[in-house]
Order: sequence, then structure tokens, then C-alpha cells
Amino acid sequence: GGEGERYGRGRGRDSYRDGGFGDYNRFYDGQEREQRRVKRLELTGKVRVDLWAASPSPPPEEDKGVPSEQADRERDEREAEEAKAREQEAAAELEKEKRKAAEEEEASDEEDARAELQRFKAFLESVEREREAKLAEQARIEEESKLVGPEKPEEVARAAPGTYGKHLLPGEGDAMAAYVQSGQRIPRRGEIGLTSDKISSYEDLGYIMSGNRHSRMNAIRIRKENQVYSAEEKAALAMINFEEKKVKEQQVMQNMQALVRQHLEKEGNE
Repeated sequence: GGEGERYGRGRGRDSYRDGGFGDYNRFYDGQEREQRRVKRLELTGKVRVDLWAASPSPPPEEDKGVPSEQADRERDEREAEEAKAREQEAAAELEKEKRKAAEEEEASDEEDARAELQRFKAFLESVEREREAKLAEQARIEEESKLVGPEKPEEVARAAPGTYGKHLLPGEGDAMAAYVQSGQRIPRRGEIGLTSDKISSYEDLGYIMSGNRHSRMNAIRIRKENQVYSAEEKAALAMINFEEKKVKEQQVMQNMQALVRQHLEKEGNE
């Protein structure tokens, strides 16, 4: 092997085996490999090679039927808007019904008020007619019961003039008796111009009239009033006795008439 190398056998043998172009072929092979490397790099940049298999995906027509999140949100928003619109419509309808019911109730109240007013007017008219009828009936009765001719004087128990005792001025007893007979208070000195009721009201309030200041004049006044009152009381007592006697006589007469009628009825039956 050494000898051949020394004489160039091995080298010549390789050169002949490669057709005499051994160095050229090696150069060409290296350049070709470099070109392939560059080509691979270019292809690597252009062609995308996935290491993992692609996940299965539905066909496009099926993908259209699957809603996305945005579609869900839009659908929810539309449903919310529709629900809100329905609520507003229901609220408007309810408000409309309430207004209609209020109007009907107001109209009913007005009708009731008018009916009540008509009934009240009818009641007032009936009351007025009844009052006018009563007044007309009362006027008719008064007209029928009116006396024709002079009226009979009133029978009042009065003392005879001049029978009021002594120590009275002329006509003083009769004047004082006129107040007693009419049911009024006998006026006193200084009480001219005032009515009996007014004087009594002043005395009840504590006022002292001028005729009561002097004890002697007051005593004389009381004596005179007592004389008049006594005479009037005697006359009234006599009148009471007379009326009681008259009633007794009428009772006796009625009893006698009843006995006579009873006796006549017995004779008629026999």
C-alpha cells in the first residue's frame, strides 16, 4: 500500500475511477448541496408545514347555524328591548284603563250628585207646598173662627175700685192694681221710663234703685204694695171660690140630668 502511494498509484487509480475528473466532481457535489440547502430554506419560508394535524371543523353550512357570542348578545338585547316595549305597552294600556275607569267614576259621581240635587229640590218643593197648605188651612180656620161683633170682655178677678185700704193718694191704688192685674211689677220712685223686666234685670245684677235708698220711703212703698196685693189676692180668692162653686153646681146638674134620663129609659122599657 505504501509503494503504490509512493508511486502515485492510488491517486491515479481514484482519478481514473472518477473518469479523470475527481476534483471537479467533488466541487460540483458541494455546490449542488449548497444549492439544495438554499432551496430548502426558501421553501421553508414559503411553505408552512404544521407539525400537528389540523383539528376537524364543521362544514361552512353548519358553521352558519352556530350562533356566536356577539349574536347571543344581540339576540339578548333584542329580547330585552322587546320585553321592555311590551311592558311599556302594558303600562300604557293599564294607565288608559285607569283613566277610563276614573272618567266613568267621575261621570257616575256627577250623575249621582245631579240626582241627589234633584231629590233635594223635590224635597224642598214638597216642604214648601206643605208649609203653604198649612198656612192656608190656618188662615181658613182663623177666618172661620173669627167672631162677628164686639168681643166679650175678659173675666179677670179684680178688686173693686177704692177698696185698696187707707193712706193712699187718690187713684194710686187703682194705678198700682193695673200693673198687678197685667202681671207686671209695680214701678217705684225714680223708675219712670224703664220697663219692669229691665228694672228686675238691673236689680238682679246688684244695682240699687233710687226708690230703695231711703228706709222710710221704702217702708211706705212696701205697705202700699201690700195693700194692693192683699186686695187683689182677696178678689182672686173670691173668684177661685166662685169658679169652684160653679163647677160643683155643674156636676150636680149633670148628675140630676143622668138620673132623669135613667128614669125615663126605665119607663120607656116597661
